[in-house]
Amino acid sequence: MLADAYLAFPDPGDSDAFFARASSALFETLLEEGPSADGIDRAIEGGRLMLYSDRPAEQELLATTPLGGTFLSRTDALGVFLNDGSGSKIGYYVDTAVTLTDHLCTDGRLAAQTLEITLTHTFDGDLAALPSYVSGGGNFVPDGEFHANVLVYPSAGMGVTAMTRDGEPGFLAPHTHDGRPMSQARVDLAPGGSTTLTYDLTATAVAAPPTLVLTPGPREATADRVTEAAAGC
Repeated sequence: MLADAYLAFPDPGDSDAFFARASSALFETLLEEGPSADGIDRAIEGGRLMLYSDRPAEQELLATTPLGGTFLSRTDALGVFLNDGSGSKIGYYVDTAVTLTDHLCTDGRLAAQTLEITLTHTFDGDLAALPSYVSGGGNFVPDGEFHANVLVYPSAGMGVTAMTRDGEPGFLAPHTHDGRPMSQARVDLAPGGSTTLTYDLTATAVAAPPTLVLTPGPREATADRVTEAAAGC
C-alpha cells in the first residue's frame, strides 16, 4: 500500500482509484468483521489511526483519547516531527532513528537532554524507474531528493539551547505554535545520503522525563532512550 501500489499503478488516476477501492473494502471489513485487537492497538500506539468528528460532542470525547491525535496540550511530551516538503512520495525510502538521553539529577529531576535524529535516504535504484509522482520529477526539489522540516517540541520546563548537524553548528529557527515553543530545522537528502541533527535541551524549570512522540513513518522509527547522571546536581 505504501510503495508497491505506486509501481503497479504509475498513472495517478489509476492509483487514486485503487486506493479508493482498497480503503472502502478495508473499512467495510473493519465494521462487519471487527478489528484485530492487536492490529488496532499497534495502529493507535504508532499514531497511524486517528479519528475526527465534525460533531462537537463526539470530537470533544475523541480529543481525550489517543485516537484524537492531539499533541499541543500534552506538555509532558517531547515531540519530534517531520514536515515533508519534497512534493513527492520519496519519503517512503527515508529511515528515521532517534536517540534521547535524559540527564537526571540524583532526585530524579531532569536537568538536560541530548536528542539525536538521524535521517537516511535508502533508495539505491534507478530514479527513472519510479513514477514521477513518487520520485518528484524535479517539480519542487531535485528529482529523488528528500526535503523536510524537522520540528522539535520540548516538553514543559525544557528548552532547546543548541543544535548541530553532522557535528557542525546548525541553523535553528525558533517558533511558537499556539503558545508552545518549538524549533524548526531544514534538511535535504539525495539518495544514499544521511544526516544527524543533535539537540541540546536544558531545564528551564522543574521537569520530569517526558514521553517521546514521533511522526510515524513508512517503517517503524527506531527510538532508543538512555539515562545518564547529570553533573552538578
